[in-house]
Amino acid sequence: MATMIADHKDVRSTRSYEEMEKILIAQRESYLKEGFPSFETRVDRLDRMAAQVIKNADKDMRRHQLRLRSAHKAHFLGCRSRHVSFRL
Repeated sequence: MATMIADHKDVRSTRSYEEMEKILIAQRESYLKEGFPSFETRVDRLDRMAAQVIKNADKDMRRHQLRLRSAHKAHFLGCRSRHVSFRL
């Protein structure tokens, strides 16, 4: 494991690290300048976050249901008797 760590380039020496550091400093300064968000702003942000979670959960659930149907169909067709004919 020690050799794996030694083989990797130090991330702090890369340009992307410097760019990320600048962005984080700007975010921190903006946050400190703005101060704490109001109650209404916090509620709005939580509502928008919850809406996104529900929207994505819906998509994931539909995708999962399609995979399950497909898997069940494949399993059923692969293990049924040759003498029984069903239409799906």
